[in-house]
Amino acid sequence: MRNAAGSAVIPLALVAHQGGWDEILLVLGPMLVVVALLWLARRRVTRGHDGD
Repeated sequence: MRNAAGSAVIPLALVAHQGGWDEILLVLGPMLVVVALLWLARRRVTRGHDGD
């Protein structure tokens, strides 16, 4: 398997285990979605109470 530049061969061990960054994305991705949804919900609630 060659990389995008085509000048070096990527070891299969590196392809099989991406050095941990893919596992980090699998954890951080859903966490960021939850944080964004909580932020949005809190913003809507506080805007709703400002009109009272």
